Amino acid sequence: MKIWLSKLFSLAQAGADQKRRQRGAALAELAVISPLLMFTMLGGIDFARLYHDAIALDAAAHAGAKWGAHSPENGENFTGIQSAVTANLSDAHLAQEVEVNADPKCYCGVKETEVDCDATCGAGNDPSRYIYVTVTANFEPLFDYPGFPETILLDGEAEVRVTD
Repeated sequence: MKIWLSKLFSLAQAGADQKRRQRGAALAELAVISPLLMFTMLGGIDFARLYHDAIALDAAAHAGAKWGAHSPENGENFTGIQSAVTANLSDAHLAQEVEVNADPKCYCGVKETEVDCDATCGAGNDPSRYIYVTVTANFEPLFDYPGFPETILLDGEAEVRVTD
């Protein structure tokens, strides 16, 4: 009976040692993988922010172009186009940091040849007027990543035909 109890005790102790070794290995694995998981998570957050800002700039450019396309007078009103762009930006940080450019463009035919907007096309027709809006802003990631620039230039573009 005494031998049987000593074997049982030694088996129990061996099992406890095995569990301690497994816990130590799991802790070592966690220490190795945690920085990688954190880096991946932070990179995903920055990528989502970048993607959100790019979509917001594109939508703002479309809003400015649509506002400018309501009439030829709106197409030449840069202040109104800029107001439409900033009103469309839901993020305060983007609304303060954007640069807006609006260019009227005119084409003869279906965007075949760009011409001066005061010119006439064949058969005395007026050229088709378009408003081209570009919105740019700098994106700054939350963290510095090796091999990536500190700021990334984002832009949104839109071109809409002006109604006469």
